[in-house]
Amino acid sequence: APGDFDGNGRVDLGDYASFAPCVQGPNPPVAAGCEPADTDNDGDADLVDFGALQSAFVHVGALGMTCPDTPAVVPGETALDYWRVVVTDARARGAVCNDGCPYVYYVRPGRNGNASKWMIFLKGGGSCGTIEGCNERSLNATHWMRPRVMTWRPPREGIFNPDTTRNPDWGDWTLVYLHYCSSDTFIGNREASCDSGGWHFRGKSTVTAVLEDLMNTPAGLPSLANATEVMFMGGSAGAIGVRQNLDMVHDMLSPIPVVGVHDSAVNVAAVPGAEELGIQYWTGASNLWHAEPDASCLDAEPDPIDCIVGNNLLLNHVSTPYFLFMDQFDAAALDEQRIWGFCFQEQCVIDDDCDAGQACLSGVCMGPACDAITPCLDGFCNEQQLCYGTQCVDDVECPQDYICNQGFCAREPLFCSTDADCGPDAFCAGGQCARHVDCHVNADCNPGETCIQDLEICVHPPECSSNADCGPGELCLSRRLTPYAQQFAFQVRELMQPLPGAFCTRWGTHVLLVKPRFFDGHISGLNYATVLANWYFSRPGPTNVIDYP
Repeated sequence: APGDFDGNGRVDLGDYASFAPCVQGPNPPVAAGCEPADTDNDGDADLVDFGALQSAFVHVGALGMTCPDTPAVVPGETALDYWRVVVTDARARGAVCNDGCPYVYYVRPGRNGNASKWMIFLKGGGSCGTIEGCNERSLNATHWMRPRVMTWRPPREGIFNPDTTRNPDWGDWTLVYLHYCSSDTFIGNREASCDSGGWHFRGKSTVTAVLEDLMNTPAGLPSLANATEVMFMGGSAGAIGVRQNLDMVHDMLSPIPVVGVHDSAVNVAAVPGAEELGIQYWTGASNLWHAEPDASCLDAEPDPIDCIVGNNLLLNHVSTPYFLFMDQFDAAALDEQRIWGFCFQEQCVIDDDCDAGQACLSGVCMGPACDAITPCLDGFCNEQQLCYGTQCVDDVECPQDYICNQGFCAREPLFCSTDADCGPDAFCAGGQCARHVDCHVNADCNPGETCIQDLEICVHPPECSSNADCGPGELCLSRRLTPYAQQFAFQVRELMQPLPGAFCTRWGTHVLLVKPRFFDGHISGLNYATVLANWYFSRPGPTNVIDYP
């Protein structure tokens, strides 16, 4: 068949790879072995043939795989198991994964008289904002672009735990789990085409279709139309989907009471340039996905990007009540802003090496004492409530081959504040010296650099994770102790402090709602489960708990 180099009956990524070296333009004859590339049989392999290859790729599903032929409903084997359900008429209703396969979701019916109480959860898993980024994602994260295999079932930890002894408040509620396979944070609504690289982005229509199906009661399952209360929840990319769709879900299900639980997707730009990079990424991504953000925000804001980037939507436009969780050192958030550890010159060994009022901690002179009432004049207040980050102010205060970076004498290349901090042909991007390169893999960058594919830039990866990674007389500053990480933590606390319902840790955790520590982790004797229950059920006790240094 035209374009099918390996003869497996479909045009897939392997055929794309085989096609590339065959393209010679309108110069017949076609090279030996490249006959499948001549889709129009005109004796050459040119852009016309490439367009035909793309079209064939789209029609068989973007991952070049056949869609699983599975029953519409697969019941759970026991009362504690999930049912596997395929959306009715999924393709016609736009409820498909990136690969075009019908969308599959999971339901665990409620028990003990609580079938009318519902939790609906949106799974997270990042996103891809360019065609190239989605192609790479298809190679490294296939499960986020197509339905899960028949035998897979959602987790049973955290708020999903069905053990009512462990999870008395929610363990016997009806639970709906929406697998994430649209790569668009549940706001895309675009059918696959050549302009989309062959990818479907139908996260928004998928949410709508699932709710409509549940209102019409798939065979053997409780009906969402009979619900007495609904918690609409999500983590990471799923949390973005919650804030973008919460008011829509509220309106769809009215008069059923609906609240949101938003876990691990607060937008804080602690690094210089991070906000600009975020705008760049989300502008391109929303165009690729044909994104449909929250309607009330779009009506109020002149620029649609203000409904996607930052916390404007969450703080100023979402009208349905929600509870917010965010960790002050969220690992995924620090990675996204490339807040990494780095090697710096050891400043002291004992307290006597430091100025009066300072102490030597981890090779750095820290002090004087600080707290929320008495902030630092220079630097940042650390976990020990001592000022730090003032090892230097200017490069001249550092030894040869070191620069003053975030108050530390560190080796280049590290963080930057302006383009002037970087070398020739480089610029400051999100606090990292970067180069604009049409990169797809790390090999496209210089040695020691990492390709950030969706932004087409090469940056330097983390310099150290322990002292062993550094040279003589140097120590590794862990990333959570860097001033940028401390600034990130401060901004998270400031944002969450006025909210009526919030739980804010300092553990580096991403998406705590579905982890065992939902019950076990404590701040002043209170865990996430208790604080969320206080807020949701209007119980006596704190509803906003923030771990302060």
